[in-house]
Amino acid sequence: MSTAHPYRRPAAILAQPDSATAQRRLIDFARSLLAQGLRVQGLIQETRREAGRKTAMELVEIDSGKRFSIKQNLGQSASCQVDVQGVADATQCLRRALAERPDLVVVNKFSHLESEGQGLAHEMLALMAEEIPVLTTVAPEYRDDWERFTGGLAVVLNAEDAAIRAWWSEGRPGPS
Repeated sequence: MSTAHPYRRPAAILAQPDSATAQRRLIDFARSLLAQGLRVQGLIQETRREAGRKTAMELVEIDSGKRFSIKQNLGQSASCQVDVQGVADATQCLRRALAERPDLVVVNKFSHLESEGQGLAHEMLALMAEEIPVLTTVAPEYRDDWERFTGGLAVVLNAEDAAIRAWWSEGRPGPS
């Protein structure tokens, strides 16, 4: 198979010291590539809060701006408020990326659902199998799950611009 871009191992930005920093680095990097004219697709998460409570969570397509609500209103005591149907609806973005083969696909995070083979897991694996570069974030508690999920073929990056750019520049030609 011939690829239009150099092969890059899938990568996850380690959400340390916090997930907001890792998410910001992911978004900033994706937008910098878009500004350079590269084709970047995928999903980023936007969370709105009022008085310290999550009032909305959406997955947003980075290239089109299309939004998918992923928050269920289950009350304050619910530990997980992710609407799996909303996440399932958002997978269409990653399936489109699989067909269009962009230069990079970003996925807001690898977390609980993906560690159990749900959420965006199937689409992430399909992208990786096609050697389409995938960049996500991972919280420290899911790092081992990420490494198992990728069969040890992915890398974990520090939440630093230099680490992300070094990963991006290390591509090698894909098989022809």
